[in-house]
Amino acid sequence: MPRPMPDFAGRFEKVSDRATSITSDIEAIQSYVAADRTIKKLSVAQMESVYEIAFMNVFCKWEDFLEQSFLRYMCGYTCTSGFMTPVSGAHYSSLAAAHTALLGGRDYILWHSPSQVKTRSRGFFAGSYHETVLASHESRLEQFSAIRHHIAHAQEHARRNFDVATMTLAGRRIPGGNAGRFLRGWTVDSKGDRVRWLNRISTEFKAVARQITP
Repeated sequence: MPRPMPDFAGRFEKVSDRATSITSDIEAIQSYVAADRTIKKLSVAQMESVYEIAFMNVFCKWEDFLEQSFLRYMCGYTCTSGFMTPVSGAHYSSLAAAHTALLGGRDYILWHSPSQVKTRSRGFFAGSYHETVLASHESRLEQFSAIRHHIAHAQEHARRNFDVATMTLAGRRIPGGNAGRFLRGWTVDSKGDRVRWLNRISTEFKAVARQITP
């Protein structure tokens, strides 16, 4: 009997909102204590670090969403339009079997790159949401991935890709290549509302997740 896809998108939304709410709460506390000189405020550098941590939390949960939904499509779980057709002709009988096949003898596989996930999807499905949805959002997701890499790695290559990402997203380089400064910075969302970049990126991730598991 077909099994419905669990609401992984809803779970991702909750953890993303929890991560971004931390930054909102801290901003509110900073404003509250500004008038009280007996309470030491967090420094700008500390605030920016909080934004980086929150972003990494969102990104890690995004990668987990991709993997968990992929595995279940491999096992024949259904979404609103039915199930994904496997290239092998048969779905896997268990999540454990699907996971073993997905790893292909490796200890782990990466999910940060939409192009890699698209290629992976073609190896298992004759067309899938992971392939088509990620393809339609590939440029944005690659830019978000570059932010993640710059936070996680100190290499000059990661810094250069971060600069390219912020130039594409915001039209400017960030002084010092500071990812937290960028994420704390202001932009506007699709509705024209003023929001932090962290919140805008989180909202875009949530929208893509809903498209992958409709």
